[in-house]
Amino acid sequence: MTGSSDQKQDEDIIIGLTDRERQILFHSKSFLSLLIGDTENALPYLTFNEIKRVIEISGVASFRNAGSYTFGEYRAEYLENVFSLANPLSQGDKIINIILSKRNICTHSPAYNPEELLDLNTNQKIELIDQIASDAISGFINQLNDIVVLDNLQVRYDFSTQKLIFSKLSDTDVFVKNTIMNFGFLKELYETGLQSLNMKDYLSVITKSRTILEKTFITILQQYNVSFKDNGNISSYRGKVNKVLGMNPDGDNWNKKDTRLKDLRSVISGLNKIIDSIANFRDKNSDSHAGKQDPLPIKKAEAELMLNSAVTVSSYYLEINERHKSS
Repeated sequence: MTGSSDQKQDEDIIIGLTDRERQILFHSKSFLSLLIGDTENALPYLTFNEIKRVIEISGVASFRNAGSYTFGEYRAEYLENVFSLANPLSQGDKIINIILSKRNICTHSPAYNPEELLDLNTNQKIELIDQIASDAISGFINQLNDIVVLDNLQVRYDFSTQKLIFSKLSDTDVFVKNTIMNFGFLKELYETGLQSLNMKDYLSVITKSRTILEKTFITILQQYNVSFKDNGNISSYRGKVNKVLGMNPDGDNWNKKDTRLKDLRSVISGLNKIIDSIANFRDKNSDSHAGKQDPLPIKKAEAELMLNSAVTVSSYYLEINERHKSS
């Protein structure tokens, strides 16, 4: 955690993230959508004016400095601009603290009905309010973990200190690393990528595209007990997988005299370029490296192309692996 004193940590709501990681979080469309209640079974929905009110109470920035938006569909973009104005970044924690407060949750939650409190004693009222807030925050944390797990993170909420505590997943706990890539898991990752796509979180889509490729190759290498360095070098993984599956277009398993395979060899060679491009693009421009340089302004079409390409490549390698095992 970046911080110079215990006092600063006590003031922070988010614990365990570096400034760079905090910046990534504050600019994640998926995270912003969770905060303002765009998902079910989590935090209550906040209108544009309600978000303005939260910001005004926080004192982080004047909502007039965050841009002029008139439509509800820009609520996430507006909040992102506010986080950009937070200096230091930990000031953004004030906004999160208000959103996660019992008062805010119960004020806007459809589960909270003041009339139901009329027949309850004080203890029962407190218990009901605590339950509504707990259910909303637990749903928020569960969905937030689905987002940060692909960055090798996990998060929990400490109800006693009212803090979001992030930590690195150990090798034995990492969901992505320990889940064997198959067509079922590929579908899950694809659907997660589509969620980021629909939320216009395009750089996150690139990260998930790389994860699909990386997990596919690692799974195959582990099945054949092939040693490799777990350093994220996808090109190295691919080379080892191609060798073990006999997929090198220039290798002995390909009949170079058979002209019918000429175009197929070109397709296989093209796969290598696709894999390298996705890996390199993610390394230089994705949300995993925010803050190092300005992100490439890709749009939905390009992000969707990379996601679909990664799924296609993964599916192909899984099919070849099945064929290889049965031969």
